[in-house]
Amino acid sequence: MSDEPAIRAPMPENVTLEQEADGLRLTYRWFSPKYLVFVLFCIAWDAFLVFWYRTALAHPSPGDIALWFPIAHVGVGLGLSYWTLAGFVNRTTVRVSSSQLTIRHGPLPWLGGRSLPASEVAQVYREEITRSSRRGTSTTYRLSAVTRDDRKRRLLTCDSADVALYVEQEVERCLGIADRRVAGEMPK
Repeated sequence: MSDEPAIRAPMPENVTLEQEADGLRLTYRWFSPKYLVFVLFCIAWDAFLVFWYRTALAHPSPGDIALWFPIAHVGVGLGLSYWTLAGFVNRTTVRVSSSQLTIRHGPLPWLGGRSLPASEVAQVYREEITRSSRRGTSTTYRLSAVTRDDRKRRLLTCDSADVALYVEQEVERCLGIADRRVAGEMPK
């Protein structure tokens, strides 16, 4: 191994970094071109459901089966439309200070916000998560922390390895944590 200092990863385009009096604030936009494709899909899906319900209401069926039949499709349409809208407008904010590590998503409400006392964070690392399905393979990147009592705490998940690497290095730099390998961590 070389004694040369590691070169810091460059800041990705969709990330901003602001120094604050007691630490830093990293913000990254969720938007990527895939959301444009999902807008078209959501328009088609939701338009079909509007057509279905207009027809079902205009021509009632016995027991209103036509109203109940597509209810799972309505749930999928609402969930996918919300996810797509969040992809256009949401940002993740990571605040790091000497006392606290906080992760928030918004402006649309989203699960996964976290707060940890900074003194509990022993190491930060990235994992590559690959999921396979009939439609193909998808990869996301999870940023996690190892706490002083050797527990794993998930911090955030994103679609970009570059974002995950940049956030990892900046959190470690701000908290004064020397970068060490963690079992299962992605290579730098």
